[in-house]
Amino acid sequence: DILTKEILDFVEYISPTEEDIAVRERIIKDVKDCVKELWPSATVQVFGSYGAGLYLPESDIDLVVFMHQTKLKRGSWLKTLANALTKKGNCKSINVISHARVPIIKFVDKQSHIPVDVSLDINSGVSSTAVVKEWIRITPGLRHLTIVMKTLLRQRGLNEVYQGGLGSFSLLCMMMAFLRQHPLYQKGKIDPMENLGVLLIEFCELYGIKFNYNATSIACHSSGAVAFTPKKYEISNIEYVSRGKGNNMPSRLVIRDPLDIHNNVARSSHKMIYVEYFFRELYNVLSIRC
Repeated sequence: DILTKEILDFVEYISPTEEDIAVRERIIKDVKDCVKELWPSATVQVFGSYGAGLYLPESDIDLVVFMHQTKLKRGSWLKTLANALTKKGNCKSINVISHARVPIIKFVDKQSHIPVDVSLDINSGVSSTAVVKEWIRITPGLRHLTIVMKTLLRQRGLNEVYQGGLGSFSLLCMMMAFLRQHPLYQKGKIDPMENLGVLLIEFCELYGIKFNYNATSIACHSSGAVAFTPKKYEISNIEYVSRGKGNNMPSRLVIRDPLDIHNNVARSSHKMIYVEYFFRELYNVLSIRC
């Protein structure tokens, strides 16, 4: 169908070229070289959308430095690495955020203008990226559909977690749950790569109209097993999201982290009502035109 072809063409169009990959690999090498000069025993790993192959042209690069018991306080290493990166002259707009839940260094590469986030000794991101890569490998259509929805959410300003939007990992979990619970998909009665358009419309129908956010949660397992479960049965401490000091409210969307059953992946997505509305409107438009 026409929509399926458009999805295939779009994903091919925005997929990285060899030149794009070379630019990002050069940025990663610059950081690795800088870290090695400071702490020879430390290592740097890539995670997030770039590491999983789900990044858009404007997506940032997420890096984590593993110090391997280097004797240096967290605040000290942040400032030391930030100063070293600045002296190299390859970055601009460098900012040390030391008091966040996950302290990071943020900067923008001068040549490519690609933003980069560097954190310390946080293994969860690397582990999650490995899970995502495996899910993509065993689930045809998952990458294409996620990239399209990620792009559409980004265009509407609903993709940034720190602004209350729906993050890439939460979106991927929702898409994984949709595909894994789709009867024709699971029985092998449709070729997902030939029915991407239909699947996209049905995804929007599910999460824009049919899904009961008040009563249902999504439980993901690293193996790829996914289930829709009663929200009340989820552990209570993953059902709340902070919207400011002394102001907690129930999470509209609860997604059990495949690597940590106590963590709600979507806990910060307090604008989920707007995402739900967008899914519903997109379903209405696509179902009429297609």
